[in-house]
Amino acid sequence: MDGGRLGDQEACPLLWLDAQAAARVTEGIAAVDRIGATGSFGPLIRDNGSLIHYRLGQWEVAETMRLESARMLRPGRNAPVYHLTHTINLSVGRGEPDAGDRLDRVWQLLVGQPVEGQYQGEYVIARAAHQLWGREPRDAVRTVDEVTALLEAHPLPHFLALTHAMGARANADRAELARAERHPEEVTDVLARIDAHVARLAALVDGAPDDPDGQAELIASLRTAEAERSRAAGRSDPAAWQLAVEEWTSRDRAYEAALARWRLAEARLAGGDRPGGAVALLDAHAWAAANGARPLLAELTALARRSRIDLAAGVAAGQEQSATVEPDRFGLTRREREVLELVADGLSNRQIAERLFISENTAGVHVSNIIGKLGASGRVEAAAIAHRSGLISVRAES
Repeated sequence: MDGGRLGDQEACPLLWLDAQAAARVTEGIAAVDRIGATGSFGPLIRDNGSLIHYRLGQWEVAETMRLESARMLRPGRNAPVYHLTHTINLSVGRGEPDAGDRLDRVWQLLVGQPVEGQYQGEYVIARAAHQLWGREPRDAVRTVDEVTALLEAHPLPHFLALTHAMGARANADRAELARAERHPEEVTDVLARIDAHVARLAALVDGAPDDPDGQAELIASLRTAEAERSRAAGRSDPAAWQLAVEEWTSRDRAYEAALARWRLAEARLAGGDRPGGAVALLDAHAWAAANGARPLLAELTALARRSRIDLAAGVAAGQEQSATVEPDRFGLTRREREVLELVADGLSNRQIAERLFISENTAGVHVSNIIGKLGASGRVEAAAIAHRSGLISVRAES
């Protein structure tokens, strides 16, 4: 198989199955490098890999691939726009000093060009996030409104869902600002806008194929928008944020889950649940610190300071726990660990699918990835390796 097609044509449709896509990109990079086609396909496949690992919350790997791609880029338009749009959210999420310049360059390359979700969709999410981290919620709302109109004319559910969720987030920040500035009429307008985002997301979920994997990210976006609605109303709902955390976690979307945990911590602390707020805060802080998510890390640090929560104590507790529990040296994702538990229990792919509310095909992909990562010959050996390595718990006989 052609290494370039392995990275481009096959990896992009697998965004619903990022663990599989990441494995295919790794294979593709090896194939491209082996045949010496690094000039054209080398940057492209690494850009795909960077985006996939960004989505999985493995930002150090994503940054490595971004830098490798940047070194290989050739002059022109297509390669730079592909590179920038596939890596711009990583740059914004990490708070890179030149993120604003990169966003300006992306927009220059996109103006007057046909609308493509993978380009305009990635751009609007990154631009709005950059504006929100810069305390410019009204600008972020305008950004989302302008680009959403383009995306709605070329509907792609994945990017539309993320964009509407970002719109809800931007409007909730705007509501907090308006409330602080004592503009109640603006708060009323904001709530109506968020209601429109929520309604559109609900329609996207209803119109999605009856496939749990395909619907999962749409549902996570909807739950996030619903939680943002409660924040905009001045009564941030811990239960709504908990649902958002669970949905993003089930999709192995560590960054989105950390953002939701930040708001969950705020909501719990505001409601007097200090222990629950501390847990959510420390969980989000641990991921942000490990992956260099500097803007989020600054917000979490500020929240901890206001709430008098000792982040250092949380780090120390985590280090103590890691000293007593063998780390997962095989690189399994959270979902793969869940599947491995069920494989060890002797469940078939169909039974695993039913238990985890995923398709049988997706269950099979997870099992294949697990067997490959463990270097096992099959399911029985994979379960044995997992037991020996402490990857799964030993259950007492009933």
